[in-house]
Amino acid sequence: MLKTLPDGFSMLELHTVIFILGILGIMFFPHFKQFLMREERTDILERLKTAIEYAKQEAHLKNKTITLCAINPIYQQCRLGDWSNGFIIFEQDYQNKDQKPKHILQILPGVQYGKLHFEQFGQYLNIEANGTTTNVGTFIYCPNNKDRREAAALVINKASRTYRVTARNISGILLKNAGTPEANPLICR
Repeated sequence: MLKTLPDGFSMLELHTVIFILGILGIMFFPHFKQFLMREERTDILERLKTAIEYAKQEAHLKNKTITLCAINPIYQQCRLGDWSNGFIIFEQDYQNKDQKPKHILQILPGVQYGKLHFEQFGQYLNIEANGTTTNVGTFIYCPNNKDRREAAALVINKASRTYRVTARNISGILLKNAGTPEANPLICR
């Protein structure tokens, strides 16, 4: 005799449903991670664009240099290289040579399904009071699987304007400096 649960289901029926849900979960989990990565990719580039606009506005209003940098989440200060743990926006203090922010304006979260880095000379993005930057470069998001066809990039120019890289080569990989002799495919680190 099958034992039934109080609301009328037998243990066999319950185990069958759990087994089927487990099989479906195994089948769709890779697709779900791909979906989450694509959503994160779009979100992080929009957050960066918004953060840069915010920094330009604050630099103009405060008549100071505003800095964006990768964050060391433990010490809430700038760290070199990987922006994947998040980034910080703060007022630049030229007396403070170790880039330890005193006047933090915002701390933004990092990414989970990929890596984010900033390709340019130096590791900081300084926005001057007049809205310009000398730290022109490219923010590159690469998924954890390092599939360059899934990478995305946001370029910042001297006027602190941003634009998404959209040109691709025949393999579907984004091209930096498209239309120039320096055009080359994005590299995932």
